[in-house]
Amino acid sequence: MKKIKGIIKSIIIVIIALVTLFNIYNLVNTKVLKNDITTINSYAVLEVVSGSMNPYIKIGDLIVVNTDFQTINPGDIITYKDDNNLFVTHRVIMKEGNTIVTKGDANNSIDKPIKIGDVVGKYEFKIDYVGKILNSLRSPFTLVIILIFGTAICIILSLDIDDLEDESIIDKSNKKEKTKKKKNDNKTKTKKKKLNTKKNK
Repeated sequence: MKKIKGIIKSIIIVIIALVTLFNIYNLVNTKVLKNDITTINSYAVLEVVSGSMNPYIKIGDLIVVNTDFQTINPGDIITYKDDNNLFVTHRVIMKEGNTIVTKGDANNSIDKPIKIGDVVGKYEFKIDYVGKILNSLRSPFTLVIILIFGTAICIILSLDIDDLEDESIIDKSNKKEKTKKKKNDNKTKTKKKKLNTKKNK
């Protein structure tokens, strides 16, 4: 039981540490260094918030893009920033020199042509529906809740309930023994009194 508690406690501590580090790293990148996107070893993760790439990529999916891509060809899925400063992840349908044209798989119209230099990253793979979870972990409120609950669980797991129960059982048995001893002592005293009374007579 102690081993299981220790494993659970270690997992919770690791999760809290990873979530905290991720948020600090993301904050430093976006607010301090003013980077458009947070990368780890040239890879970045993004949450999909539109259905323009249905059914291949759905709303709520987490996509991983490589910001250190070498080539871009028709058929590749890329991420770039549009005129509204929003990330767009669409498929390349045309390439002419340094200019590419993209289109969402679910869209009827093509996008405005962009330069290859405007591409943020090249799509590598996706994880279904994990984007919503990752996005919620960026929230300070969620981070505080995780820290509070995680700490509370760790404290509860640190309390050795088994030992406390054992101590309680020992205390109870000791009390019983003391009570028995008192009763026996009282009986002995009563007997002695009776004997003394008889002798006096």
